[in-house]
Amino acid sequence: MPFSVISDQDVAWVQKQPKPVEITQAHLDAILAYFPRAAAVAHGEVTNELNQLQLRYLSMVKFIRPATIPANLKMIRSKIESDIKVLEEIAKTRGGDYTGRRGSGHSQASENTILSARSSLDWLQGSLTPYLKQYDSLQNEALSGILR
Repeated sequence: MPFSVISDQDVAWVQKQPKPVEITQAHLDAILAYFPRAAAVAHGEVTNELNQLQLRYLSMVKFIRPATIPANLKMIRSKIESDIKVLEEIAKTRGGDYTGRRGSGHSQASENTILSARSSLDWLQGSLTPYLKQYDSLQNEALSGILR
């Protein structure tokens, strides 16, 4: 809207407002440095499925550019929701002790699948989802003009 169509008082107010600050690739790289790694699970192992999940999301996050933050976050969060639904179905499979640990009555392959699904859910919900909030904060800081 051109200033010529609003009052002088409104123009003065607009001019006093903080200006959005540009988000740079350096800002995104700083957040990427803290991408959550898959934690070791039962007996110090990281399952192959969890490792693959982490690598898939890491590649999605690496694709984020300053101009594409909202669209990429929307796509990543949608993928997380989809993965959580699938993993919850697997993770709720009952084992003898409902932990998915070996020896609970399932075959070793089934136990590994259950354990991997539960570990993957923990990582998605407990590490990745909170991590993505850093991008939201970065956008909010840029809009408020206080980007660090």
